[in-house]
Parts: sequence; C-alpha cells; structure tokens
Amino acid sequence: DAAYALDAAAQEILFTAGPLLVVAAAAVNTEVALLLTGALGIAGTLVVTASGPSRRWRSEPRAADWAGPLRSPGLRVLLLSLACAGIA
Repeated sequence: DAAYALDAAAQEILFTAGPLLVVAAAAVNTEVALLLTGALGIAGTLVVTASGPSRRWRSEPRAADWAGPLRSPGLRVLLLSLACAGIA
C-alpha cells in the first residue's frame, strides 16, 4: 500500500510541476521548452528501463501461435480504438 501511495503522490507532483516547468521554459525560449520536454521524456524512459523490477521481469512462457500478440483481447481492443481514431 505504501508503494501505491508513493506512486500516486509522485504522479500528482508530476502532473502539477510538469506543465509549470514547460511554461517556465517556454517563457525563456520555445526551442528550450521543446528540448527540455524531449530530454526529460528520454531521461524518464531510461530511469524506468534501468530499474531493478523492469530488468528482472520476464513474461510467462506460452505456446507459439500464428496470431502472436493478437490473441490478447486487450491488444485487439487497443488496435480497434486506434484504428477508429485514425479513421476519424
């Protein structure tokens, strides 16, 4: 429960501080704001992928199938949603 509380609090801080940081950077220079946003996105991705739980996680072994990931109902819903958004 403590981990979930910490995660929720961290997200709320990011949702509040992120836009303020971008606005402050945009006030200096819009190119700086764009570069800062990209750099922070890459830094966050690297932190998550380098973390212990991400490095230790392995998927459950399953039988190979011609459909592969499309066997997952969640992925089919996601693809349908993205297709509808792309058509709209």
